[in-house]
Amino acid sequence: MNKKPDMVTVVITLFVVSVLASSVAQSALM
Repeated sequence: MNKKPDMVTVVITLFVVSVLASSVAQSALM
């Protein structure tokens, strides 16, 4: 198993983090 980060994994991680951050921000604003 290579330890090099796959672009797909990085993109999916960034997408999930952004979605979680937006939902948390909405919860804080409400």
